Amino acid sequence: MKRFQRALAATLTLALVSTFTAPMAHALSYEDGMAPSQQTYTVEFADVPETHWAFRYIADLVDRKAVNGYPNGLFYPSKTVSREEFAKILAVASACDVQKTLDNPTGAFTDVKPGYWATPYIEAVSQDMTGYSDGDGMAFRPKTMAVREDMAVAIAKMWDLDTSMADESMLETMFSDTASISPALKPYVAAAVEEGIINGYADGTFGGQRTITRAEAAAMLWRALANFGVPEKNIGNAGSNSNNNGNGTKAPAENNTTSTTPSGQTSVTPPANQDKPVTPPANQQESSKPQEPQTPEETKKPEQPVTPEKPAEPEKPAPTPSPASYRDWKKDDSRWANESLGNGTMASNGGLVTALSIAIVKSGKESESSFNPSVLLQRLKSVGGFTDSGALRWTKVAEAVPGFTEQTNANMKSASLSVEQKAAMINDLCSKGYTVVVQIPGNSPWGLRYVTVDSVNGSTVTMHDPNSNETNLFATYGNWPDVAIPYSTGNQAPAEPSVGGGQHVYIQQQDGDGCYIASAAMVIANYRVQNGNSAVSYGDVKAANGGSTYMNWSIFSKYGLKDQDVWTSSFNKGWNGSQRLQGAVDALKNNNYGLMLCFKGNGKSHAVTVIGYENGNLIVCDPARNGLGGDAIKLTDCAYIRNNITGQVSQEEMLTYSNSCTWFEAR
Repeated sequence: MKRFQRALAATLTLALVSTFTAPMAHALSYEDGMAPSQQTYTVEFADVPETHWAFRYIADLVDRKAVNGYPNGLFYPSKTVSREEFAKILAVASACDVQKTLDNPTGAFTDVKPGYWATPYIEAVSQDMTGYSDGDGMAFRPKTMAVREDMAVAIAKMWDLDTSMADESMLETMFSDTASISPALKPYVAAAVEEGIINGYADGTFGGQRTITRAEAAAMLWRALANFGVPEKNIGNAGSNSNNNGNGTKAPAENNTTSTTPSGQTSVTPPANQDKPVTPPANQQESSKPQEPQTPEETKKPEQPVTPEKPAEPEKPAPTPSPASYRDWKKDDSRWANESLGNGTMASNGGLVTALSIAIVKSGKESESSFNPSVLLQRLKSVGGFTDSGALRWTKVAEAVPGFTEQTNANMKSASLSVEQKAAMINDLCSKGYTVVVQIPGNSPWGLRYVTVDSVNGSTVTMHDPNSNETNLFATYGNWPDVAIPYSTGNQAPAEPSVGGGQHVYIQQQDGDGCYIASAAMVIANYRVQNGNSAVSYGDVKAANGGSTYMNWSIFSKYGLKDQDVWTSSFNKGWNGSQRLQGAVDALKNNNYGLMLCFKGNGKSHAVTVIGYENGNLIVCDPARNGLGGDAIKLTDCAYIRNNITGQVSQEEMLTYSNSCTWFEAR
């Protein structure tokens, strides 16, 4: 592999990685083989305590500015990483010359456009991260979740590991699911495994198609840097990485930190808030899922002892052995199959209890060692959790497991919803921190069933099914799944308080393209009514606009209002949907007149008036009442925007298509 380079790489590590950080009092050299556990760190994240298995990896890389936390002081270690997010982490940590890709874009991928926040990072690693053939070239699929085999390949390519010497047969020996690794990628995976960059799970699997978390990404990158230093091909590049605000344009100099490396180079450290913020992830305990670190000794390759140069794996106890992992619990398990439930047994009627048990352990509210479907069954019986026929009384679940509370269900029964749209709805709930159980209706070919969601990757929803060994929700049950039932553990960040919602006037558009005039009229009418004046009509505002439906923004000054941008030039700024949502919520706190929110996509545009924010949803007045919108509805219920402009059903994804948002104040 690259063992002959380690001595040289180790001496270069500090000098090169330091181009991403200010000088440190506790500088670390990897040459002596020290694990990060021997260091003292200044970084603190509320969600990464020192007891977290990846604490030392994350802390060391954050200290060096190779990865970042978020402005709210959290790291979100369990948040799954999209391909575009991993591209940025990989590019920054490996000292890629991002500025070069800005100055000379390659256009390597058909779905990565100039001006997008992740484009320079994706292009910088285009030779290392695999793409997908789309007929006209190669697609990157930036929003698809990164999977373990792809990331192993990316690191192997970035650090130029010698795949010609990789022992692919070792994969068969070490892992029970070698078939999950794409054949063409096995040499790269084998090389990464041999070098200790990526390990298998405690259950003996590699999980090639599993998504990775931010914590796992940090661990992999730390090992690569510890073993080999900054990639040789990137030596000298770090100093040329100009300050970049994530959208292909130069960021103001004051947003960055300038530092001097031991070699005398002056470099620029990206600001800590450059990672693309995302909705907080599910608050899952790390012990409730397969873990990345410390492969058991008996599964390691015998002929490859751990060398002094290799960093120690994080200390983490192996999970308590059990007949079957909670992820594999079935309703007919012999341990509880014969227990009575309604007019039958768990084997016949226990699908829901089993799915809920899986969800409860997955959420971290209970431990697999002391909890199972039988325990939940008895707890529910003790609190009157079932009807005489065995039907669950849903409100009793929180009594049986305090703090595990059912939230508002996501109704996916609409025949017009595609598999992709349903997967997006489920993913939206998971990304907000909920543990999700999905219902397959009783009129389906399988009868009423319930399954627990494990993860979402694009339109692929991985499930734990008490009724079968299948794991792909839609491949197994087609488009039948109709309700997503989210459960809160009570540990996620509190929801934004309701804002806005003041007195408002609804005005319907009267021209085919009059949505902008109608939305403006609603803002103006709200302002006038709230200040003791009479409202205006659609015709009034159109007349004030010179009789045209083409919006002239100076119209507001005629009514005593001054318009303010919620996000200045945000369409070019690269804000994601979560940032745009927060910007709109903050703007609503300034007034109750409403915001004008405009969308553009697929050659069409539409405007609505935002009047409030409740239970995580923007509440809007959509001037297209004719079956497509209406008064005081959720943004996600604006069918015209969803179906004709964005093609998305989650609020955050829809907002990525908003090209302007404006709030108003009295002049």
